Amino acid sequence: MYISLDFETYSQAPIKSVGAWVYAEHPTTEVLCMSYAIDDGKPQLWLPDDPLPEFVTNSENITLHAWNSFFEYAIWHQCLKWPNVPIKQWDNTQAHAMALSLPRSLGECARVLGLDEQKDKRGTYLIQRLCKPYRGKRITDKDLLLELYEYCKQDVVTERALKDKLFKINDNERAIWELDQTINIRGIPVDKSSVNHAISIYQQESQRLFDELVGITGLANPRSQQQFLSWLHDMGIEVDNVQAESLRKLLDEPISSSVKEAIELKIQIAKTPIKKYEAISNMAAQDDRLHGMFVYHGASTGRLSSTGINFQNLPRPSIESTDECIEDFKHQDNLLISEKYGPCMNALGSCIRGMVKATPGKRLIIADFASIEARVLAWVADQQDVLEVFNTHGKIYEHTAAKIYRCKVENVDKEMRFIGKVAVLALGFQGGKVAFQNMSNIYGVDIEEHRAERVKNEWRDANNNIVQLWYDCNQAAIDAVEYRGETFKVNSKIAFRVIGQFLFCKLPSGRLIAYFRPHIEENRYGSPCVGFWGRNSMTGKWEKQTTYAGKLVENLTQAIARDLLVEAMLRIESTGYPIIMSVHDEIVSEAPQTFGSVDHFKSLMCELPTWADGLPIDAEVMQCQRYRK
Repeated sequence: MYISLDFETYSQAPIKSVGAWVYAEHPTTEVLCMSYAIDDGKPQLWLPDDPLPEFVTNSENITLHAWNSFFEYAIWHQCLKWPNVPIKQWDNTQAHAMALSLPRSLGECARVLGLDEQKDKRGTYLIQRLCKPYRGKRITDKDLLLELYEYCKQDVVTERALKDKLFKINDNERAIWELDQTINIRGIPVDKSSVNHAISIYQQESQRLFDELVGITGLANPRSQQQFLSWLHDMGIEVDNVQAESLRKLLDEPISSSVKEAIELKIQIAKTPIKKYEAISNMAAQDDRLHGMFVYHGASTGRLSSTGINFQNLPRPSIESTDECIEDFKHQDNLLISEKYGPCMNALGSCIRGMVKATPGKRLIIADFASIEARVLAWVADQQDVLEVFNTHGKIYEHTAAKIYRCKVENVDKEMRFIGKVAVLALGFQGGKVAFQNMSNIYGVDIEEHRAERVKNEWRDANNNIVQLWYDCNQAAIDAVEYRGETFKVNSKIAFRVIGQFLFCKLPSGRLIAYFRPHIEENRYGSPCVGFWGRNSMTGKWEKQTTYAGKLVENLTQAIARDLLVEAMLRIESTGYPIIMSVHDEIVSEAPQTFGSVDHFKSLMCELPTWADGLPIDAEVMQCQRYRK
């Protein structure tokens, strides 16, 4: 029996700030209604005073379908406390859409697919009035509630229509989705007392920096970008904005000591590690764990993405002794932290990872694939010299530098190695001199344009198979769009084909990357390329996108790395190491102190699937109590 369902709820808890799990367990949260449809039947309405539908108490042979089902799961179990329905009996229609790189929003997905059954646009108004306090009060207007009930039923109709329209994920992807849900339900253990101490330290330090900056500048509010910019102009400093990068460049210029001090204070005061700490505090559930932090197929390549606390975007630590620093947080003394560890804001930013802490009797085991994208790229392109490096000494930066400088690996010095490192990171996906310069700047090094151009050319000459892969992928994608229904192979590992409204790139694992409504257009250089509709990663908007040779290769490389990661996750979880997070190319497990070992964990991480024969793989593994880089 298939049940499509949707809840509408009221709560004083702001769901965007606290997340679905804390929202569901909040004492003010209550269900206003549930709409459900059994198989192909008409949607029905359940209200809290009604008898429970039979499928609630007799759920052994049902499958529950919902859009973003984690919310329905949380309401079912945490708010209503209905009998447990395990994840194997849930299905998230949104996950099927995201596996096809379609919109995450129910209404937007129905719209772009042109379904007859659309989401009721009045829903936003009804939710603003009825599902949370409106202007400080709760509205219980009966007519509006009747509209909300109909809106809830229409959501079920739309979700079911999408379920019937979309391609289903295969059994392997289904297992990955179930693991993602298991991780979200299990939660991430956090040290809430240290989080609170960090917030206290931030408040002290923020006020100290503010007072010092007021003393130097005389401004009423030096946090104001406009006020500080005007003050700099009054001091004879010509600058267009007060962003951190612009301000840091001013520190290298001949300026007065007072202006330099003010700029340094402004840079520190602009840092906002507090947002992460406050988010952890708000989203930590009653069990002091963060639930629902990851999204299956959050990126178009299939990678898991973060929601709530964005664990994919944490500052890189600037201090080594983060565990010691966190222990010192208990003194709640910003001056002590500054004296021992340098600028307080830097120390706070460095310690965010450490707020994830194993519970008593357990430890964290962290495994991170080593240079996985460079390995996958060389494997797909059959770049044999690079594969040989990874199969032997593994010094890919030195090897790359030796190719660029036409010298032996043992003669590569520190500066040459840096150039090799930047080349590996910046040039593999058709990056040019600007990409090389930008990557160098990230590491605080300025590279002249002519030098960047030379390095780019030398790298391409030395990696001809990778360069050829770019153009072969681009041509295969174009051919697939022009000759729909035919398969165009790039090599024995990669192929493109259009099926229906999608251009698919088939990966070695058999999984498909999807590009919706593909078409041929010209790029800015007048050459043909594939255009498609997708989510703009910068703006979040659904709009026309274009791709190019290097971008196609970047997509498939990251997708293959993802497939390696999730297969490792399935092995690790099934062996008895409970996974709590996956960040980029990293897996984190919270395992009992007496179970397993680092070596065993690494062997599971590096076990090669049959489809990846010949791919050199390695991982760095460690164990600790607090999460760290």
